[in-house]
Amino acid sequence: MTTSNDTVLGTAVICTALDVEYRAVREHLDGPFDEREKNGTLYQVGTFATGHGRWVVALAQTGAGNTQAGIELERAISVFHPQIVLFVGVAGGRKDVEPGDVVVADEIYDYESGKDTASEFLPRIKTKAPAHRLIERAKAVARDDAWQHRILPTTPHPAPKAVIKPIAAGSKVIADQNAATARYLATYCGDAAAVEMEGYGFLHGTYVNDTVQALVVRGISDLLSGKTETADAHWQPTASSHAAAFAFELLARHTTPPNPAAGSVPQQLVAAPASFVGRADQLAELDRALNAAEGSSPGVSLGGGGTAVISAIGGTGGIGKTWLALTWAHRNLHHFPDGQLSADLRGFSSGEPRHAVDVLADFLAALGVDRDHQPTELDARIALYRTRTTGKRMLILLDNAATPEHVEPLLAGGSTCTVLITSRDRLRGLVTRHSARPVRIDVLSETEARTLFTTALEDAHGCVTADAEQAFTELIGLCGGFPLALGLIAARIRTAPELLDDLVTDLRDLGLDALDSGQPAASLPTVLSWSLRHLNDQQRTLFGLLGIAPGPDTALPAVASLIDLPSASAHKALSALEEASLIARRPHTRYAMHDLVREYAISVAANISAETRAGALRRIIDFYTHTAHAAEQSLDSDRDPPRLNALAAGVHPCLLPNTAAALAWFETEYACLLAAQHTATTYEWYPTVWLLAWSLSTFQRMRGYTHDQLAVWQAAANAAAHLPDLTTRIRIYRTLGYIHADLRQHGEAFAHLHRALTLAEQQHDLAQQAHTHRALTRAWEHQGDDQQALEHARCALNLYRHFNRPGWEAVALNAVGWYSARLEDYDTAREHCQLALALHRYNKNPHNKANSFDVLGYIDQRTGQYAQAINRYTCALILFRDFGDNYAAADVLDRLGHPHAALGQFDEALASWQEALQLYRKQDRTADAERVQRQLNELDNPGDSVALDLP
Repeated sequence: MTTSNDTVLGTAVICTALDVEYRAVREHLDGPFDEREKNGTLYQVGTFATGHGRWVVALAQTGAGNTQAGIELERAISVFHPQIVLFVGVAGGRKDVEPGDVVVADEIYDYESGKDTASEFLPRIKTKAPAHRLIERAKAVARDDAWQHRILPTTPHPAPKAVIKPIAAGSKVIADQNAATARYLATYCGDAAAVEMEGYGFLHGTYVNDTVQALVVRGISDLLSGKTETADAHWQPTASSHAAAFAFELLARHTTPPNPAAGSVPQQLVAAPASFVGRADQLAELDRALNAAEGSSPGVSLGGGGTAVISAIGGTGGIGKTWLALTWAHRNLHHFPDGQLSADLRGFSSGEPRHAVDVLADFLAALGVDRDHQPTELDARIALYRTRTTGKRMLILLDNAATPEHVEPLLAGGSTCTVLITSRDRLRGLVTRHSARPVRIDVLSETEARTLFTTALEDAHGCVTADAEQAFTELIGLCGGFPLALGLIAARIRTAPELLDDLVTDLRDLGLDALDSGQPAASLPTVLSWSLRHLNDQQRTLFGLLGIAPGPDTALPAVASLIDLPSASAHKALSALEEASLIARRPHTRYAMHDLVREYAISVAANISAETRAGALRRIIDFYTHTAHAAEQSLDSDRDPPRLNALAAGVHPCLLPNTAAALAWFETEYACLLAAQHTATTYEWYPTVWLLAWSLSTFQRMRGYTHDQLAVWQAAANAAAHLPDLTTRIRIYRTLGYIHADLRQHGEAFAHLHRALTLAEQQHDLAQQAHTHRALTRAWEHQGDDQQALEHARCALNLYRHFNRPGWEAVALNAVGWYSARLEDYDTAREHCQLALALHRYNKNPHNKANSFDVLGYIDQRTGQYAQAINRYTCALILFRDFGDNYAAADVLDRLGHPHAALGQFDEALASWQEALQLYRKQDRTADAERVQRQLNELDNPGDSVALDLP
């Protein structure tokens, strides 16, 4: 794709230590220049043009020294949020280089690290590796010598060469090849091509900000074997020019990495409201907030502002907060190139507010973090979310918040995102603690309301006559400018403009007494009552029942069960409510109400007989329970399903033909299922409370909704006292223990698991004892005690052998094998995993089979059977990939490289580790990525020994 030269490709920070280096870099930059002083550091900002766009470049002079270089780089990153950082300057050469050559550091040794004792200095060489992507590009630039055309004013003769080699860095200048430090380097850093002072500190600063790519480029100004002041004075300007030339050729060819998300940038905003009018003051206030934050200089785009914009849009329910937020957002999309995230927090809805940990799960998934690889703890998710949003220019819309505490975990990281929050609460805590800009919103003015009605009449091809103007005046007065009421009336005008006078008469005769108190929301029931008058009895009943139906919205199949009608008849009744603007249709035939409309619908439901209400709720709860039960069995066929209650008459559960359909149904109905369990609890339908908890388990585990899972199973535990079946109680306590273990709440985990085990033993229920021992292996592993985990795995295995359930036995065999291998009992481990593998083949469970291959490969490698280990790992890798488990595949690729390296198959090891490195980086597994990068560095010289340590 061709990009114009005006396109900003990204932001780079270039650091230098000396004036001569600074000047050499400055020669390559174009104006306009912007001098900035931040945190005591002066930066000069210009642009660098390439054939496909331009880079914004901030130039910083750090001064000499490792520590200072690291500090100043961190400051620069916090100011500019760059994609690339480079250190460009001169260095002393010690191996395979001449004055004028350029050395690009593929690794930096800290030669000052170690420990002084009374008799000797004990070296402890620390290393830092730069960005692999930049090193690969540097190798390509060095190979074809294209960088030399950037040397000013002309290319010297003989032409300098560029090499990609390690560099040694420390706090002392080494002036002689015979110095003690130079001899030390020859012993411990023998392959270092050059010696300098700032590189290690510079790279350390990037490791603190690990999303930034970093590289050190040094021109050789002298040789340690012949260092003189005369040579230094001659070569420093030349070496600086050469280093700068290479660095800018690298930048000219560099392309920014792809967005980490699996697809395009997040685009989660719903459409802007078509009939939005007015709110000019509030829109201008939001514009001012954004402009104040984006205070960058003309002509220089730095990709972000100086402060976050947190605008809390507050006002009464139905006053138009969300419409204002959406309208402003769509008018300003060009300010948010990295996309938008949006969530309804349900702070003032009939259901429970959304928990921050679950909203974060959705946001992280949109930002490219697979749900299976997300941390379960709230604080860890917050940290990962803020890492992913730092430096991005995104819009985050948090709609319908309850309190400041509801919102704070969802505030973005860094200072470049814009956050819009709507709430009925004034959110004073956000104003105080986070400098949020409150934007209050009130009723529409008479002019705005009149525009709304005039547009509606024109859309209906009517004529705005003098009589219509008079009717508008009276309607506006009767509605008090309340947006939701005005919107309902405008919708009626569009559909039946000839009834405009009748509409005024109806509203005048019914009255809006509550408006006298100055509370416009009190008039809403009167306006809605007019809408109900145009519905038949069946439609009015449906409207009231939708008000008490569980969940924020309802799909057509659930509505059909609620009202006990065929789908076609239910759809027709819903269409009538939609036409009356009482409900809104959403994608996939789902219907939702504004929260104030729902409150009115609940008051309508109060006039329906108790028997009719209870029957409707029983039907819709049965619909959710029976469909969820079938969906759960599709996801995990090895679980023993509990027996369902008899299906109420008039209920038709959804037919879900496969696992993909089951997952899709759970995704769309999840909030309704949670609300359904709450309704069942309220009505004391205790068996249903437990059945819904059981049916949600696998889906919640797959999506990482651990806090929700804890809540639904706690509800099941509360219902357990009313359930006569002790087996059900055992299952409830065991699952609660398992969930607490995953949340690292060890005390609660063991309390519930031991309670489950005691009950199972008292009942002589061997299956429940076995399942509980399996759960205890998980708890002990999280506690860090593999021996205890092994003992419980053996107990589970012994008990499972009483049943003809090969799937159960195989999982337990593999668990015994895994814990035995971790405890280095490889013969026992191999025996159990081979038995498990045989049973998995019989049971046709590909994921469990892959686990067995993986553990067997681990055992083979640990016992020196490298060829066999390669075969095992390869089988596991194929199965994990087919199953879509990239997290496990990364670990297998990492382990697979070691037996290849041990057999001298360096190309194969390189391929495995490079792919593992890509996956680890995508999954934000920093420690694993650093380890694999070290393994790759060792493969650069196949003659050296390659470490065989496993993660």
